[in-house]
Amino acid sequence: MKETKKYSIILSERFPVTHPRAGAETDFIGEFYHGRGCVGCPNQAWCDESKEGCVFPFKKLHTIRANYELWKKRIEAVQRGEAVINIRVWNGKPYRSKTTLIASLSASNGVGLQKIEFELGNIYKPMVDGHSQVPLHIANNDGLCFFDWQEWFSGYDLSKPLAIIHFTKFRY
Repeated sequence: MKETKKYSIILSERFPVTHPRAGAETDFIGEFYHGRGCVGCPNQAWCDESKEGCVFPFKKLHTIRANYELWKKRIEAVQRGEAVINIRVWNGKPYRSKTTLIASLSASNGVGLQKIEFELGNIYKPMVDGHSQVPLHIANNDGLCFFDWQEWFSGYDLSKPLAIIHFTKFRY
């Protein structure tokens, strides 16, 4: 029997040092659970919408990563049932500590991929799968307000396509 490949995506609990909000909490973990309808949430008080409402302003429905071609191959393997995406979080300092698994996602969870490009490298003009009528609330679906999202990607080469890796069946 062939072993299932595992690809990891690590969600940052804090903004990186290059961001104006460096060190502040991102809330990505809670927003990830919120985006999945709180499935698997270890603390229902965080995101139980049946009570007072969710404490997280956004749902993290996807993550955006560089190296579109690499992620395309990986997500195709997930969709064929040959791999899973492990969502992880750092236990301590990023890149200097171990990680903890918070979810394992497969094709049945809706894992998918879309290509995002920016017309003339302009963050205000996202195109997903060649369609330029993409709402700017794409940032909210990535777990950030637009300002934080814009700053997060300020160091990226926006002339190259990026990968939107979906955690659910949601698509643009």
